[in-house]
Amino acid sequence: MKGMRHDPAAPVRLDDADHRPFHPRRRLHPLTLLLEVALALTPVGLLAGGAAWGEWEVAEFQRMVGFVPAGIRTAAHLPAPLADYTAPGVGPVAGYLLSATLGVALVFGVLRLVRRRG
Repeated sequence: MKGMRHDPAAPVRLDDADHRPFHPRRRLHPLTLLLEVALALTPVGLLAGGAAWGEWEVAEFQRMVGFVPAGIRTAAHLPAPLADYTAPGVGPVAGYLLSATLGVALVFGVLRLVRRRG
């Protein structure tokens, strides 16, 4: 039966698709693959210099574009849950990876909710 767990000790019939062992990655959604690749590439950001794309300070945005939209000026004062990708009690690399993992988990959670409602 599709979606059922397979007993590893039982023989596998390879000629019948309904009797193949369950494998959670048999159907990998393209967005899932994209997010997994992004998570795997997260440590590369530690090697990059300068500001990450979209993470500019208000003054830097002003210099690059020539103006600062009101929404960006207002949002600049909102507190960040893990400001500068740091977390209390962990080093900078662990904080960076923790931020990436939490961000990906949040995206997966939102996508899962959307998928269930749709």
